[in-house]
Amino acid sequence: MRNPVILRLPNLTEWKVYWIKRDGDVWFLNGWKEFAEYLCLDAAQFLMFQHEGKSQFKVIVFGKSSLEIKYPSSKGNDKKVGEVDESGSSSEIVVDGKRRKYSSASQSCKEIKTNIKEEPECYDEMENDVKKAPSGFDIDDMSKALLEKVKNTFRSENHFFICRCQRTYTERDILNIPRDFLEHLRNKGGNATLSVKETSWDARIKYSCYKQALLCEGWRTFSQDNNLKLGDVCVFVLDKREGISFQVVIFRLGEHHSTLFAEDCRLHQELHYT
Repeated sequence: MRNPVILRLPNLTEWKVYWIKRDGDVWFLNGWKEFAEYLCLDAAQFLMFQHEGKSQFKVIVFGKSSLEIKYPSSKGNDKKVGEVDESGSSSEIVVDGKRRKYSSASQSCKEIKTNIKEEPECYDEMENDVKKAPSGFDIDDMSKALLEKVKNTFRSENHFFICRCQRTYTERDILNIPRDFLEHLRNKGGNATLSVKETSWDARIKYSCYKQALLCEGWRTFSQDNNLKLGDVCVFVLDKREGISFQVVIFRLGEHHSTLFAEDCRLHQELHYT
């Protein structure tokens, strides 16, 4: 991916942001301060990035209520790319709601850190979730291995999608539904039901301005009640009944021994959908 990247907002404004890769992570540098100040970003908000190809991303911003924010008016500046100082001179960076000043790019890159991950099952997002398990194994690697095992093993006669739990999904009232699954929802939003065995939870499906389907207003309660953790893998199996209803099968990180894994798959295959 080339420098700079272009971040495009729903109000059609575009921003140049430079980045650097260090120790396997991607850091935003010059241009991020202007972008963050334009949106008045704070620690309660989170961003989702959709890669459009080459070095361009669509960006959607959600507030602490998990609803998409109202973007500033472009006021005739549509498609104007924000200018950025490439020299790496003194700049102010917003981190966790606090402003800090740095005199070089090498220093400022330590403040805005993002991990760009390929997540075809869920919406592209930039997030730093890499942690170490007590055994010394990388949780991210373990979770990816579990995800691959589920993808290669799980079968259903019903349509389903698979999602690996990242920090946003375990802490916020929002989960992204893959774009290639939307045809099975017939682009419908509204009330949805999530079920684990005999217990059900209410939620809602909404669509962002970019036609991204979001599961919210009940997802966090479901996540907490089922004690979902970072790295767990969930399979959402669409019920054939009227309305939007999912049977959710949870594969927990660290508990996917062969016998337990096979039992989870077998129990699901025995479920009957009318």
